Amino acid sequence: MVQPSKFMRILFLLLAMATYSYSQTTKYQSSSTNDIPQRKRVINLPDWANQYDEVYASDDLFICKKIINMPVIRKTNDTIYFKKGYLTYLHTKEGVRLSRQPYDDISAFSDGFARVVQRNPDHDGRFDFLLEPTRMGLIDRSGHLVIPLMYRDVWHFREGLVYVVDSTYTKGYFVDANNRRVFEKEFSPYHSSNFQNGICHVRLGHQQYNFISHKGEYLIPKVYDFIDLPGDWNAKQVVAKNGKYGLLGEKAELTLKLSYDLIDTSASTHWNGLYKTKLHNKYGYVDVIAGKEVIKPHYQDFIHTPSSKIWAKKNNKWGLLQKNNEFIYPLKADSILSIKDDYSIVQEGTKKGVVDSTGKIVVPVTFDNVSPFYEDVAIVVQDNRIGYVSRSGKTIASPQYISGTYFRNGKATVKTFFRHFTIDKNHTKLEQGFNNIVYVLGIGTMLLLHLVYFFKTRKSYASQEKLFTRKL
Repeated sequence: MVQPSKFMRILFLLLAMATYSYSQTTKYQSSSTNDIPQRKRVINLPDWANQYDEVYASDDLFICKKIINMPVIRKTNDTIYFKKGYLTYLHTKEGVRLSRQPYDDISAFSDGFARVVQRNPDHDGRFDFLLEPTRMGLIDRSGHLVIPLMYRDVWHFREGLVYVVDSTYTKGYFVDANNRRVFEKEFSPYHSSNFQNGICHVRLGHQQYNFISHKGEYLIPKVYDFIDLPGDWNAKQVVAKNGKYGLLGEKAELTLKLSYDLIDTSASTHWNGLYKTKLHNKYGYVDVIAGKEVIKPHYQDFIHTPSSKIWAKKNNKWGLLQKNNEFIYPLKADSILSIKDDYSIVQEGTKKGVVDSTGKIVVPVTFDNVSPFYEDVAIVVQDNRIGYVSRSGKTIASPQYISGTYFRNGKATVKTFFRHFTIDKNHTKLEQGFNNIVYVLGIGTMLLLHLVYFFKTRKSYASQEKLFTRKL
């Protein structure tokens, strides 16, 4: 087979680049990315934006994307195929185009700047479009290119600085909005972060990490022994020095002094965005977003609930605590036996009951045992007899049966010594009958043995009394 000339391949490629197809079935919904800052998909498009296939909002501006079919020449056999690509522009909400040229992508704005991406032919001169971004830069809100398309990677611009990776992808460093390096230190191109509260997490080499200040000074171990990586951009960072923990606020200054024995950063101990603290073997919570102490470390332990409340233990008693540090159920429970969606089974002394998430007693703490709710009904036990209490606190049946099942499809089966019943949630007996013969014989045998023992004991006692009388 005769291969086409290089000139013909290039000509075909240029012609193919001039053609593109529109997608008319694009769905508009919110972006699902968890990163901050974010672009938000525009659902209700203005008329001028209908020429684009995807439109995002960021910093009160529109990022508009048009889908194209990009021709690519395979290196292996010089055949041409097409892949999905974009022409991306920056617009005002009124439709004025701000960017002078199309980009492959424009990220969300951060501190007034957005990253732009442009993919190019390979360096060997062939018209081979790479899948990964080849050149990146920054634009401002007016669409002007303030940092040229010269880097292989560009992070979000924050606190006056941005992390960039050079064109050879061998090193990274920080530049300002004028593309000037701010300090000479260089870092691994494979990992870095953005400045937050005056510090930034950087990778120095394989499994080697540290934090730097705006001056480029390393913070570990000179300033701190430990610095946490927060999961939220707005969170204050947990820091430690000489075994004491605090919170780092804006401009790398402490918003909570180094006074705690521990601020636990493990997710399993978090409660509604609060971090657990420890001081002198007592526990509390701090708000890492607001940077303040919410619950002082006065408690022996905590148990989380699915709601916004938490069980707190003090002086060996449990109470239900709100985020504002107020108890909605007083410190009087000896144990928290079980926690469900919106209620807890508690024990006070030897008695048990149910408390809901508002601190209201649903089942009085007067029973020997209480089950979880099934079909909104709990089984209660008193003096070896069972009864039923509804989720609203209504007594369906006082403890009177020797056994019973959970409610299923609105019905439960209960037993007395000789009979069994099917009841509904109004304690109406729907069906009834005698227990099976084996059960009846078993109960009868037990009663007979008790009677035999009773009379035998009485007879023996009477004989002994008669003998004693004769001796007198």
